Amino acid sequence: MVTIGIREEYFKTDNGTAASTYIAAGPSAGGSVLGTTLTANIKTGPLTFIPEIRFDGVNDLQYSTFTNSSGAATKSATQFVLAAVYAF
Repeated sequence: MVTIGIREEYFKTDNGTAASTYIAAGPSAGGSVLGTTLTANIKTGPLTFIPEIRFDGVNDLQYSTFTNSSGAATKSATQFVLAAVYAF
């Protein structure tokens, strides 16, 4: 059996507040990120595979905390993860 899902998330930091100045992850103060996650559950007997791919995009390059392989700022990031769950 296979099930597929999609999830949208929106993150926005306040512009110039003390709290947003010290955020360790996410966009810089005043920025926003839209994240889209595609996921599936693939069941075969007692084993379930759960692949997920996530796409993140920041509203403007000046707020980005994403970097490419050469260290330059970029407006987007993509991640992939695969989980395997065994039920007994």
